[in-house]
Amino acid sequence: MGAFDVENGVKTLMDRQIALVTGGATGIGAACVRALAAEGFRVGIHYRKSAGKAQALLDEIKDGFLAQADLAVIDQIDVMVAALKEKAGHLDVLVNNDDPAEDGYRHDEPGHDRIDEADEGEDDDRD
Repeated sequence: MGAFDVENGVKTLMDRQIALVTGGATGIGAACVRALAAEGFRVGIHYRKSAGKAQALLDEIKDGFLAQADLAVIDQIDVMVAALKEKAGHLDVLVNNDDPAEDGYRHDEPGHDRIDEADEGEDDDRD
């Protein structure tokens, strides 16, 4: 997983493997975050609307970072990737747990248009 800092006996930040879990704030994604952190990964917790749950999980695992984005919006993905490069420098593992289709997006149309605009802005537990 990387070399140890001989003087301190710990892995340096750049030696640590980096993982990003999409939809990582709740459910199966949160379980993946915990498992990766327990294995020594520095884990990025992606969320769309579950900021409080994402922060609580980050506080629990101690070493990681948050990555907020609606993955159905290309511009938000670009911003998230730029932030990931700044926060972590690289990515070793991507757990693609988020499913925009659960939030009413159609994968078969350009721009992933909303199926049901009526639920736009509702706050739920899904990332």
